[in-house]
Amino acid sequence: MFHVPRSTFSRLVDDLTEEELSKHAVSIAKKDLVDIGLLMEGEFTIKSFSTVLEKWSRISYFPYRHEITDDTHIFIIQHDMGKNFSFLLKELYRYMLEEMLERKLDWTITDKTITLRFRGT
Repeated sequence: MFHVPRSTFSRLVDDLTEEELSKHAVSIAKKDLVDIGLLMEGEFTIKSFSTVLEKWSRISYFPYRHEITDDTHIFIIQHDMGKNFSFLLKELYRYMLEEMLERKLDWTITDKTITLRFRGT
């Protein structure tokens, strides 16, 4: 990992279509994020996904909230980087949760935030 200013990354992402963002998100998830989860946590599960997401949010200085009610996780991440960045994150997490961990993901995205809801322990 290396540092890229938010404004630079945001401008790069803003020029991409939703189709391009989705394609990049799947590639990043397959090639990078699962390995990071495995490296940090030793396995790729809902627990490791949640732990890595919290650590990434903290390291990125994104304010976030993670609540667990019964068996439902709710993550709210405030990134302030635009709608395309929200869409990129949504596609990353959608692929990881729905395709790899076989969990349904509900989401809400805005220009500044992404909210994720999924079941699992």
